[in-house]
Amino acid sequence: MYAVYRFRHVFSWLPVMMAAGWMLMNQHTALSIKPRYDDSTMELALVEPPQPVAETPQPEPEPETQPQPEPEPQPEVTAPSPEPVAPPPKPKPAPKPKTKPTPEPKRVNKAAKPAETSQPVRRPTAAVPVAAAPKPAAPRVNNAAIENGWVAGLRSDLEAQKRYPTGRQASLERPEGSVEIWLEVDRSGRVLASGISSKARSMLLNRAATNSLQSIRQVKPFPTDAFAGQNSRRFTATLNYRAP
Repeated sequence: MYAVYRFRHVFSWLPVMMAAGWMLMNQHTALSIKPRYDDSTMELALVEPPQPVAETPQPEPEPETQPQPEPEPQPEVTAPSPEPVAPPPKPKPAPKPKTKPTPEPKRVNKAAKPAETSQPVRRPTAAVPVAAAPKPAAPRVNNAAIENGWVAGLRSDLEAQKRYPTGRQASLERPEGSVEIWLEVDRSGRVLASGISSKARSMLLNRAATNSLQSIRQVKPFPTDAFAGQNSRRFTATLNYRAP
């Protein structure tokens, strides 16, 4: 068994070698091909196909003509004899116009003075008073535009008067943010009260906004046509702080 296991590769080639030998043996046998002829006779006959017969068209039967009835004779119409027309009357001769004698022109006495014509006397008429021309209406004042312009100017002044916080802590932290403030102002522009309505995250910015409000005591007075019927009014503004 050890010999079979040792030469197992040789045994694996045996089927291939046997197949190759069988193919070599079959190549020596020559193939013989013999022709085969068919001796049976075949007859061919050439026959012409019959020609088609053309069908003659049959004449269509003519329709029977029915006799038309003779027209009835129309009665003769006799025209009435024309009535005798009377001759027109002869025109009368036109009368000759009578010629009137032309009157002689009257002689005018040049020495006679012409008659004086009476003229109507004009009476003085009373003077009619002339109505005075109406005064032009005063143009309407746009109060809303005036009020908005004054508020915009107030907010720009507050933004210009703000001061960024100073000190070592402010230089180190460099805070940024927005603080919303309010002011109550009378018509003369005097600041009655002020405060902060919305604080920022940084206490330094809130303190700087408070210091700015304490320094503002007077602003521009109200316009004449603005905020009618109000002695004082409350305004809001936003101070935006950016690190320098």
